[in-house]
Formats: sequence, structure tokens, C-alpha cells
Amino acid sequence: IAASSEILDYIRSFAPGFIFTTSICPSIAAGASKAIDIVSLAEQLRIRIKENAALIRENLDSLAIPYLDTNSHIVAVLINDPFLCKKVSKDLIDDHDEYIKATDTLDVWFDSGSTHFCVLDKLYGKDLIADLYLEGSDQHRGWFQSSLLTGIAINGKAPYKAVLTHGFVVDENGRKQSKSLGNVVSPQKVCNNLGADILRLWVASTDFRSEMVATDEILKQVADQYRRIRNTFRFMMGNLNDFNDDSKNINQNDLVEIDKWIISAAIKLDEEVKNLNDSYAYHHVVQKIHNFCVHELGGIYLDIIKDRMYVTKSDSHARNSAQFALFEAADILIRLISPILVFTAEEIWQSHDLFKKQSKSVF
Repeated sequence: IAASSEILDYIRSFAPGFIFTTSICPSIAAGASKAIDIVSLAEQLRIRIKENAALIRENLDSLAIPYLDTNSHIVAVLINDPFLCKKVSKDLIDDHDEYIKATDTLDVWFDSGSTHFCVLDKLYGKDLIADLYLEGSDQHRGWFQSSLLTGIAINGKAPYKAVLTHGFVVDENGRKQSKSLGNVVSPQKVCNNLGADILRLWVASTDFRSEMVATDEILKQVADQYRRIRNTFRFMMGNLNDFNDDSKNINQNDLVEIDKWIISAAIKLDEEVKNLNDSYAYHHVVQKIHNFCVHELGGIYLDIIKDRMYVTKSDSHARNSAQFALFEAADILIRLISPILVFTAEEIWQSHDLFKKQSKSVF
């Protein structure tokens, strides 16, 4: 087998006559020059590595392992001799000088599970509890569990107030995204082609509690959703071009009834979105905002006030009433979209002096 010869030559090149000695697989304690099936051996060791990871760490002082992928291509040689490590790393890693060997890892899960002691207690004060631990669903028996155990052992309580788990990004067939499968949707490509806000909108509009499907078609749908929200703001801001401090001085009790209604609807939306944010239901947040732009604003209010905005005098009560309502609704909406559509929200905020008078930025 070609791979066998390749690996044997590779091993002999840096360790002539090197002896395999390990308690993990005693059957391989033989001279490297002997005729052994290295491919079969490596596959056996690959399985043993997964099954005996902790035991392998304890016996690395005299262990040399050729590690192969499913195509029998050499991936790495795991050894622990300082001289050999240095020589092998030069052959396998381009920027090997940037790496140092860590010798103080007790156990990876124990180490990661005790980060709350190093980060929260040491940096931010004793007895501080994290508001949220966020990770994938596979961490229920990993980081979340080890953090809970070490937290109770040290402080008698969990190091977090809440745990949030998310699914994984898959394609339209439910397969995980992989370069080898050619089904990866590159975030950078999405940002370059559609914009960062659309990528953020896709993330927020997806129910992260299950697997998240990412395809070009879905992203196009999200882009359409974004344009509807942006066009709603465009109409509102276009009709606020001449709205100023003098126009803003209007008694709210004197507003036209439908103007009172849209302000009330925006305030109600604000309360609903805040409650949804508190429960991490971001996909419902996007639905609420999008539906408000489509129905309450686009389907009812903006359509009704067009005549008032285009026909009545610029200083008329009817027009000022509508502008006041538009400004109040826009003020609420900009703040609601700002955690998601960050660039769009800031762009809108900077487009009107009355917003900038409230603060330099929406954030």
C-alpha cells in the first residue's frame, strides 16, 4: 500500500530505528523497520485515540502515532519527545514557531468548566454570576455540566443564571455544512453580496433552538424582508424632511385620531418586542417588526395619510399631526431594529437632526 510506505519512510526520516512503545496498544511494540501493516495499525490507533483520550495523554512520553484520515492520507504524528516534536512540527505546521506545548492541562472539560472562577471571580468580583451561558446543544453534557459541577463545588451554586443552547447550520437537506460536500454558505460572501445587516437579519429571524437552514434561496427571502422594512423607513423619513422643533410643538391631545392610533400601536409593539427579547425569542421579534411595517404602517396608516402629506399646507395642523406621529413611530422602530439591523438603524438615525439631538448615535 502506497500510504504504508509513505508513512514508514516519514517515520524513519526523523527517527531511524525508533521503537513504538505504548500501553494503549501493546501489540505494536516492535521495531519500526519490521514489516507491519501501518495503515491497519493507524486505523486501529485512531479508534483507540477516541476511546482512550485521557489514557493516551498519560502515556505520551514514549508514543509515536501515525494518524490517518479516511483516505489513508497522513494527517499528523502525535509524539511527546521535545526534539521529535520540534522536528515534526516544522514538517506539518507552517507557522510552527507560533505554537508552544501546553503542559498544565489537567482535563479539558475541567479546565473549561472552571473558567468562571478565572474570568468572573478574578476579573469582575467575587460571587458574580453570569447572566447567560451560550453554546451548542452538545454542551449539555460538556461545558454546561462541568461548569455546574465546579461552580457548586467552589461556591455552592451554578456560575450562570440561564443556559441557552442553539442548533447547527445545515443545508436544505438537513446535512451539516461542509467544504467537502460543497454546501457551505460563506458568511463573508453573504456580507459582500447582500450586506452584513441581511446576514444578521437571517440569524435573528431563524429559530435557533432547532437546526438552522441556510441556503441562497432563504437568504434572498430575507433580503426581500429587509427591503420591506427599509422602504417603510424611507417613506417615513422622506415625509419628515421638513419636520423640526417648531413642528414638534403640538399638543398630543389635538392629534388626528388615526395618528394617535399609530403611536399607540408602536408603543404596544415596543413592549411586545422587549418581552420577546427577554425570552430570547428573536425570530418572533423580527416577525413582529416586519408585520408592523407591512400591516399597520404599509397596509393602513401610510396609505391613509398620503393625501394629507401631499395636498395639505406644510404648516397645516393635519400635516403636522401626521408628521408628529411618523416621528414618534420611527423613533420607536429605529431603536427596536438597532440590535439586529445595526448599520441601517445608525444610517436612519444620522439622517435627521431631531434624532441626533437626542444622542449622537442610536447606540
